[in-house]
Amino acid sequence: MLRIVADVGGTNTRAAVVAAETNRPGRPTAYRNDDFSGIESVLDAFIAALGGGQAAEIVITVAGPVVGPTARLTNRDWHFDRAALSRRFHGARIVLMNDLTAFGLALQHLGPGSLETIDAGPGGVGNQQRLVINIGTGFNVSAVTGLGAATVCAQSEVGHASLPGAVGEALRDVIGAQARDYPTIEDLFSGRGWPRFQADFLRHRGRPGQARTAAADRYAELIAALSRDLALSYMPLAGVFFTGGVAREVLGCPARARFVACFRRPFPVVDGLATIPVSLIIDDAAALEGCAHALTTR
Repeated sequence: MLRIVADVGGTNTRAAVVAAETNRPGRPTAYRNDDFSGIESVLDAFIAALGGGQAAEIVITVAGPVVGPTARLTNRDWHFDRAALSRRFHGARIVLMNDLTAFGLALQHLGPGSLETIDAGPGGVGNQQRLVINIGTGFNVSAVTGLGAATVCAQSEVGHASLPGAVGEALRDVIGAQARDYPTIEDLFSGRGWPRFQADFLRHRGRPGQARTAAADRYAELIAALSRDLALSYMPLAGVFFTGGVAREVLGCPARARFVACFRRPFPVVDGLATIPVSLIIDDAAALEGCAHALTTR
C-alpha cells in the first residue's frame, strides 16, 4: 500500500512516495498543472508511473484556503473534497492542509542543502516562534510555534489582505500613481506582481539599461518593509523563512543586500526583533517533508 504526499501549487504539483522505514519522501515527480484537469488526474498519472498500486494514505498540500474537509486553489479552479478523494482512491485516508502549514512542519527536517542564509542576525533573544513567508505564484504566510510533535502552524490568507500603509507609501515613492493598481499584498508580491512591478518601474524611471537591477533593489526594499510589519505582527524571534520562486529570484541575487539593510533598521518598541535570523528555503520539495510529518501526527 502506497503512502503518497503531494504539494499542489498554482503552477506545478509535486508528488512523492513516503518510505515506511524512514517516513521521508522519496525523489519527487513534478507535473505542470496546465496539463491536468485536477488533482485526481495528477495522482492517476503518478500512480501509473509507479506501475500501479493502491494508496493507503494521501497527504495533499494546497496553495489556497483549507476549510474543514474541503480546499481550493487560489489561483486555479481546482477544488478538493476529502470524502470524494477517499472514494476516488479506494478508501485511502486523505489529509488536506495549506501549503504554508506543510512548510512550517518541514522546518525541523530541512538540512543545510535546503536552506540558504540571507542574514544570520546578531543573535541574542529567541523564542519558539517562526514565520514562513511565501512569495511565489501567490503570497501567504504561516506562523509556526514550537518544534516536533508540538509544532503548531497557524493558517492564514494574508496575501488577500490590503497592502499595509507603509508599504503603499514606499511603493508610491517608486512608481508614483501606478501604486493604486496594487491594492492587496498579493497584487504586489506574487508571480504576477513582480513582472508587473518591473514594467511599472521601467515606465516611471525610464532607464532601460539599469532597470532590472534597480527594480530588484527597490522590490527587495518593499519585501523588507512588508516583512517588518509581519515581524511586529507575529514576533518570529526564532527566524523568518522565505520560500517561493519570486523570493528566490529577488533575495537570491545582489538585491539581498538592500533587503537586509532595510529589514535591520531599528524596530519601534521591540528591540529583540533586530536579532531575527532570515533564511531562504531553496529546496523545491521542502513542503513534501511537512506532508510526510503529517502522516504520523494526524
